[in-house]
Amino acid sequence: MLDATGPSPRASEHSRPPQASVVHFETLEYAECVERVANFRNRNRDSERSADYFRWRYLGRPCNQCGYVTWALDAQGEPVGAAAFIAHEFSVLGLRQFVGVVGDISVLLSHRGQGIARGLLTEVRIAASMRGLNACFVLPNPEVTGSLSKAGFVTVASIVRDVRMLSVRRRLTERFGAGGRVAAAFIDPLLGINRARRGSGAPQGYEWREAAVFDRDADGLWESIEKDKRVLSVRNYLYLRWRFDAKPGAAYRIFEIRRANELHGYVVHHVEDDMTVIDDFLVRDAAAGRVLAREFIQTVRENAWGDAIQARFLATTSMPVPWHGAGFVRRADSQLVMWADTVSPIALPHAWFVTPGDKDV
Repeated sequence: MLDATGPSPRASEHSRPPQASVVHFETLEYAECVERVANFRNRNRDSERSADYFRWRYLGRPCNQCGYVTWALDAQGEPVGAAAFIAHEFSVLGLRQFVGVVGDISVLLSHRGQGIARGLLTEVRIAASMRGLNACFVLPNPEVTGSLSKAGFVTVASIVRDVRMLSVRRRLTERFGAGGRVAAAFIDPLLGINRARRGSGAPQGYEWREAAVFDRDADGLWESIEKDKRVLSVRNYLYLRWRFDAKPGAAYRIFEIRRANELHGYVVHHVEDDMTVIDDFLVRDAAAGRVLAREFIQTVRENAWGDAIQARFLATTSMPVPWHGAGFVRRADSQLVMWADTVSPIALPHAWFVTPGDKDV
């Protein structure tokens, strides 16, 4: 819970770093700076976000904690940088912890190279601690990782990207013309999977379906996951409904696998540039994961949701990953997972579980 006896949100103003002495930092509740957040964010991003999006992002989270924005202000009080942190529930070694998910880190182009990003992120750690959050978590863009490290964030894991090709026809045709189409005619059959898998009923009693929204039995799947030696964000019914069903303008699809009418796994995905992109997944065990992978790949193929599937997840995790052994190929790029304690050091294991669905949105 937030520390009701702590300083007010306006109390954490600091003049740092020294090389940017004209800048000071201030942390406010989102409700105190609604218009400023929208204006600053939309001026510094390629795509604009609506008022509905900001209400969803800052006010709609199911943990009933408010969102905060740390501002870098110049001598006239005008914003030159900002970073948001919004409380979310994590399971850390089996214990529920409130963690500040950090995002929208930005500094005006005219003020970059002055240590402002480092100051912002240092202030975020202080502000999160003053508000009772146990740690800060971020999936950063590459250009901000240096500032995060200087502000005390440490890299705890790395997210890899695996791709499963379903067809090479389009790619080879675009590159080689008629010769590419001929080559694809020989290659595409090799990328297939067992097309007769539905002939004799569901394997091992599993059933699969596309779902419009998450049901409350998502709580049963979440409760079945072993948590004592892991760090992962809470994926219960309320969170999944907020993150994927309620997001304004979202175009997510949900694929579920069930057994004895209980949810044993899901995939959240969307289509982007002729590729099915997996945003989040969770399975009860390895057996469910194998069936889910096979049926999901075939469903993508049958619905023509692109000629490839992309899955991103931790390179090292003890959680079952359906995409292992399912024809996915590892790409070279990766994304860091960074963490910073705020109250007291937490002994963290190496067993993390993180997907793109955990990124601040």
